[in-house]
Amino acid sequence: MWVNSHRIEPNMFGNSVDRPGTVIVGKDIFGAYHNNFQIDEFEEWAQKFIQMNDFQIPKGEGVSGLIRKKDWDEIGGNDPIFAPTSWDDMDLFLRMLQKDFKFVLTSKSLVWHFGARGSHRLEENNNQSSERQMKAERNNQIKWISKWGSLPSFDEYEMIKGLQ
Repeated sequence: MWVNSHRIEPNMFGNSVDRPGTVIVGKDIFGAYHNNFQIDEFEEWAQKFIQMNDFQIPKGEGVSGLIRKKDWDEIGGNDPIFAPTSWDDMDLFLRMLQKDFKFVLTSKSLVWHFGARGSHRLEENNNQSSERQMKAERNNQIKWISKWGSLPSFDEYEMIKGLQ
């Protein structure tokens, strides 16, 4: 089983629309970087969120997942062909689905996600993904198709459900 926390993240990509498993907040709400993160405010907000919400959805999130080491070893962990970024979570989840792993994302556990700081470097690139990131995404899509033969398909929670 892959257990996931509900993710809260700053609006780093100019898309303020929440999606299943993720709440998008303004960059100034809790701080966008580790050096200005307002942990006390976040923890107070998180406690209110947890009290007001009680749900589980069948979805994996790469940044907030917990898995037993023996299960990680069974599926082989992240495939290094997708390093350092992009398509690796979907590949991992598809292999897990093929071995009948279950996914649970709960509202009773929250994680603050700083929003792909290591790969995108948005502020330094006029709020656009870096050329390195865009190239990695293109290359990894090609690697995905080479490995799996087609693009992934998704369910109503935006979780990979199989191949097209």
